[in-house]
Amino acid sequence: MQMLNERADECVATQDAERIAIEIAFRLNENGEDYLYWVSVYGPDGAGREPSRETERDHIELGTRVKEPGWVEAEPQVLLLPHPVRRAVIDWAMRPQHSAGEASDERLPSIND
Repeated sequence: MQMLNERADECVATQDAERIAIEIAFRLNENGEDYLYWVSVYGPDGAGREPSRETERDHIELGTRVKEPGWVEAEPQVLLLPHPVRRAVIDWAMRPQHSAGEASDERLPSIND
């Protein structure tokens, strides 16, 4: 998690090809145990994690290390967002893909900003 926080801009830069519109990690400490819950909203035809990028390798390694045995991907049932936010998220996730090298360079504030 430290790497993801320290290199947030690099991680966000990969989301365009992955078609990830929202990615949130929650940490829950219960009875001295830490649990991470990952929530992502993404569009179709995403490239997936690209192991040739250092941040992506670290992201993959984190997921491999922290996932419980038998972990499965849950199927979203509802997305509750105010209409303008919902429309922006869905429009971004469902837009036509950029050509190679055409990813947006717009920097969004991180949770630590």
